[in-house]
Amino acid sequence: MARKDSSIETVFLIGAARSGTKFLRDIFSAHPDIGVIPYDINFTWRRGNEDYPDDEMSPELCRREVSDYLRSEIPRKGRKSNSNAEIIVEKTVSNTLRIPFLLEAFPKAKFVILTRDGKPVVESAARVWTETPSLTYRLKKLCFAGIPEWKYLWWYLRNMMTGGKREDAKPVWGPRYRGIEDDLQTEPLEVVCARQWVACNEAILRDQETIPEDQKFQIRYEELVSDSSVLEELCDFIGLKNAETVLSRYGDSVESGMNNKWEKAFSASLLSQLSPIMNPVLSKLGYTELRE
Repeated sequence: MARKDSSIETVFLIGAARSGTKFLRDIFSAHPDIGVIPYDINFTWRRGNEDYPDDEMSPELCRREVSDYLRSEIPRKGRKSNSNAEIIVEKTVSNTLRIPFLLEAFPKAKFVILTRDGKPVVESAARVWTETPSLTYRLKKLCFAGIPEWKYLWWYLRNMMTGGKREDAKPVWGPRYRGIEDDLQTEPLEVVCARQWVACNEAILRDQETIPEDQKFQIRYEELVSDSSVLEELCDFIGLKNAETVLSRYGDSVESGMNNKWEKAFSASLLSQLSPIMNPVLSKLGYTELRE
């Protein structure tokens, strides 16, 4: 039987979009004790704060009625995939911008923090941003929302179909950092993706210190996909017994080699725009800076 204390049984995968959180979530879904939430569920996290203009939500916004709802709803959604789950894994990428908010609602949760070199992230995010999800996927995700979350779904539907109130603008995709809608009106998409990656990783660098040491596990995507022993350590951190199914799924899913598509995708002009935005954070994280 699943444990009743949601703060103990919940594991949050924290990372910028295209940093490996989906990859890791899908690997964990192979374990019989884990229930994964199969979508990013910002409509759940925004319950009670639907009108807040971005995803950089402070812990003060996690009022009693908000935290009560989240502590009930996150485990319920996780157990949709596995009714006997003892651990719930959730990976909404917008949570990267609000770690203290999550801690307010789930003070005993465990946090797996993923970082990835921003250069392939920006190239990948720009490609995915312009892809159109299938109607089947959209309907399944909408049906996954609860009735109390429909207020935020109105924003989601307008954004998905028309880009909200902005004429001829792209819909917002991924974490809504402060000012993203203005940037989408004036900046190349790759610049917006770069600022999104920077905002997420600056939030991680700032807010990870608020997480108790025994509740966080930090990992680089590049290490995760090159060394299965890192995944074994992560399974121990989560408290998984008999992790063979997770390791087997990892072996079937991992792709070797580096994603260097960005080298051909970034023109000299674009590099001159991205370098001053990304290089300070690339340096802080220990990655090679962009060179014009």
